[in-house]
Order: sequence, then structure tokens, then C-alpha cells
Amino acid sequence: MAPDLVSLVGGGNDLLRPDASPDRLAQQLEVAVVRLRGEGVDALLATGFDTWGSPMIRRIRPKVAMYNAPIWSIARRNRADVLDAWGMRSLRDWRVWSQDRIHLTEAGHARVAQAALVGLGLEPDPPGWDDPLAPLPPAPRWNARWVRTHWAPWLGRRPLVGRRPHAQAPGPHP
Repeated sequence: MAPDLVSLVGGGNDLLRPDASPDRLAQQLEVAVVRLRGEGVDALLATGFDTWGSPMIRRIRPKVAMYNAPIWSIARRNRADVLDAWGMRSLRDWRVWSQDRIHLTEAGHARVAQAALVGLGLEPDPPGWDDPLAPLPPAPRWNARWVRTHWAPWLGRRPLVGRRPHAQAPGPHP
């Protein structure tokens, strides 16, 4: 296959890890973009979304911002386009996120697809694609069922220190 356009969207889950390096992720991204552009393929990069409104993942906001900054520079240096998820007002509403609060719903993906059109310099289908959703009554900041169903199992699969799961012990290996 010889694609005309490749979208490179990633890093969000990586940034949730305590040992995540925005600089290392950006370096890996640029290697991929340089390779694509060298083959004549257009690239669409995406920034991470602003986690400010999330009580659970707000702490990674500085890492996301530190990852987003080089995305714009990588795009400029390599003539790539950028989908600006950080600036999307509609992503601040939890109704566009699935129950795990990490992945988008169908409605969230539809809005991000419109942001991709804008990032590529095209007109979005509906003019109000990024308008905030109609307000709802305030929800509780903590939801015990969500913590039990999604957060605790996710946390249990990840180390709380700067080691990756299943890391091999130092020393000789068979």
C-alpha cells in the first residue's frame, strides 16, 4: 500500500505512566514523521487533550503540555498538519468519553474527525462541530462505581513507581 496521508495520534496512554518522558515520545514521533515525509506521505499529528477538568488524570497535564509543544515544532519542520485536541472545547465534556474515561465515545470520535478536517485545512461538516454540549447539572467529582470498575483495575495493571510491568530482573538471562 502507498498511502497519501497517515495520521500519527498517540502518547496519551504512555503519559499516564510515572516514568513517561514527553521528550522521548516526541523524538520517536519525529523519527516516524521524517520517514513518512521522506517517502512523500503527508502526516497528520495530534496533540493530547487538556486534562485540566479531570479529577483523576489532571496530574499529567504538565506532561501532556510538554508533549504537545514539540508536536507543533515537528509539524513545522516537516510540513505536517496538526489536529489540535488540546484546544477542543467539546472534549472537556465527559459525555464524549466512554465509561472508562480514557477512550472516546462514538460522538467524541465524530468530533475529533471534524478536528482532523480542520487540522488538514478543510471545512468541517457541521459548523458547530466543537461547540460545547448543552450543560447538565453538576455531577459528583468522585464516582465510587467508576473507581471500582475502571480506575482500580487500571491502576492494578500499572506500577506505581518508575518501572514497567513484567520487567526482567537484572543479571544473567537464560
